[in-house]
Amino acid sequence: MFSHWIKLGGEIKNLEIIQNCYAIYQRIKDKLTLTHVAGHAGTEGNELTDLMLVLGAQSKEKRTTAVPATMDIPTLLKMRAR
Repeated sequence: MFSHWIKLGGEIKNLEIIQNCYAIYQRIKDKLTLTHVAGHAGTEGNELTDLMLVLGAQSKEKRTTAVPATMDIPTLLKMRAR
């Protein structure tokens, strides 16, 4: 499907995941606005996203799950990655 994907340095890690995300993006791009946000610069939404990704990776959960209703953003932001 995406055989033209190459990287000068060699293999693209997680290529199948990247290709699947790109395919989803292509379907919904007219409904999105992408904005660059500096990572780890204290931007609340970016910090929350980073934390949720770390927690998801640590849990090794294979499907998406909702954040428990008892957890609010300030509480989540106070959590530290292990």
